Amino acid sequence: MSFTANAAAGSATDFEFNTITSPQTAGQAFSITIEATDSQGNIATGYAGTPELSTTAGTITPATATFSSGQVTLDVTVSEAGTGQTITATDGTVTGTSNTFDVQSGGVDADNSTVAADPATLQAGNASTVTIDLRDGSNNPVSGLTDTDFTIGLTGSATDGTVTEGYGRHLFV
Repeated sequence: MSFTANAAAGSATDFEFNTITSPQTAGQAFSITIEATDSQGNIATGYAGTPELSTTAGTITPATATFSSGQVTLDVTVSEAGTGQTITATDGTVTGTSNTFDVQSGGVDADNSTVAADPATLQAGNASTVTIDLRDGSNNPVSGLTDTDFTIGLTGSATDGTVTEGYGRHLFV
């Protein structure tokens, strides 16, 4: 006597994300893999939906993922830097959220960065505070730079003062 059994995965009940590593960079693509799973944790190979994607890291592009045979791998970008970020996939009652991961700011973008002096006009012997607000392409503050990472050109008899950093903001007097 012989007995043969075939088991088929059930309908999708959840989305499971492969681990997203830290850090990722705002505005730069990184790969994610999502699997649609049944109530027993098997890949629901019959699932071919297009769930919406959302994130706690601002906006995500693309905003949907097209599954084939219960899984999808795609490159995404997120817009905001921060710690403990997640991505969520939702298709009706089928939902799932990734592990938490950190997103760092991208490189300095001149269009989003600003320089301001207070006061802007000086008399000899007086001081001015210059604020350099460094931002990336997604308008996130860029931090971790020191006064050796950029050059400030002074004219006349002006002299350098002390450089201090706040989150993405560099002050010198």
